[in-house]
Amino acid sequence: MTSILLVDSDRARASAASGFLAAAGYSVTVAHTGRDAAAVCRRSPSAVDLIMMDMELGAGMDGIETARAILNEFDLPIVFTYTASDCARFAKAAALLTYGYVPKDASIDVYSASIASALKLHKICSERQRSEIARLETERLHRDLIEKMPDGVYKSTHEGKFIEVNPAMVRILGYASKEELYAIDIKTQLYFAAADRESAALEEKLEEMAVFRLKKKDGSEVWVEDHGSHVVDDDGTVLYHEGILRDVTERVRSERQLLQAQKLEGIGTLAGGIAHDFNNLLAMILGSAELLSKQTAAAPNLKKYVDRIIDASERGASISRQLLLFSRPNQAELKPVSLSHLILELDDLLKHFLPKSITIETKTDADSGIIMGDSGQIHQALLNLAINASDAMSGRGTMVIRECIADAAAMREKYPAQRLQPYIGVSISDTGVGMEPSVLGKIFDPFFST
Repeated sequence: MTSILLVDSDRARASAASGFLAAAGYSVTVAHTGRDAAAVCRRSPSAVDLIMMDMELGAGMDGIETARAILNEFDLPIVFTYTASDCARFAKAAALLTYGYVPKDASIDVYSASIASALKLHKICSERQRSEIARLETERLHRDLIEKMPDGVYKSTHEGKFIEVNPAMVRILGYASKEELYAIDIKTQLYFAAADRESAALEEKLEEMAVFRLKKKDGSEVWVEDHGSHVVDDDGTVLYHEGILRDVTERVRSERQLLQAQKLEGIGTLAGGIAHDFNNLLAMILGSAELLSKQTAAAPNLKKYVDRIIDASERGASISRQLLLFSRPNQAELKPVSLSHLILELDDLLKHFLPKSITIETKTDADSGIIMGDSGQIHQALLNLAINASDAMSGRGTMVIRECIADAAAMREKYPAQRLQPYIGVSISDTGVGMEPSVLGKIFDPFFST
């Protein structure tokens, strides 16, 4: 049963209207003032399906003002009842969301038709309002999700301008604000080469996932994984690009380091095999040369050539030993080690393998002492630093390998966690980008000091 709140200041008219509405099957509650009508709604708003409001309503608030106050609190359909003298109030009523007008002297059929029409219209409007509220809430949640995502989200034109970005996109590319990012030209300011932006997938309007580098605002590079696609119209024309951009700089660096480590491991295995075969050949050459040396002792002209063979074979044996050290497994074998001796061996090895345009200088202190360490691991660490230094010089320059005693107090000041005792320092510097000195070991016991 439909519940009607009938609001009319004329008690007799209200009683009559209530009677024929009740007779027509409606549940009717009567209020004679705006205050009473508002009180009924507040007391039980769910018990009111529709309000029949007297437009004039007598003293105090008129029907228009009462309707406005009720609609500020409740979503209820209101149908105004009026007489010819209420015509001046229609302009004010038009500003409100109302659902119809019924003459006060209309028949019950007109009342019933107006009530049915108002209830149906209110249901449609309420559903639309709920849908709009739901849509706005969905948009808000979606917007919040995009704004809080750690990955960059973007829309951009095919010509190279951003339409929309989230805060993560601004942060990844190193800009200060969205507005600053909107102002840039993507082709010329985000790519190290404008042609890098043009890819087959981009031109063919396909979805793509690609890993590539971009240029940040400060000119540094950032590696990104782009899950992008194109939005096109019915004619196939690209409207804009959209996608998610993830910063994978650390992942790319880790993959490169892993690849480099795998290469070094492969080189180590290969070097070990070569060194063993090389040793066998050198043993035969050196043994034969020593026999020849004894037989040519009385022939100086021949002996000097034999001595050259022996010297060359011994240098080859030295290189072979370095290759075997490089290829050793990483199990630490702590023994007394002379860094000065290792540096001199490294110098000999590097002079054979590095370009002749790189000059190698060694500065060692023969009285610096002995450390406890694994000679293979230390040799490999020094070799890696030396290779990095040679790469930094692009094949030309001077590399300096220096050994020195590090002052105990200075070491404690720089590294508070270290014990107060002497350290041996080794640095490898170059005329390229340069490298920081690396402390490789500490004096283990005065017994091993020279």
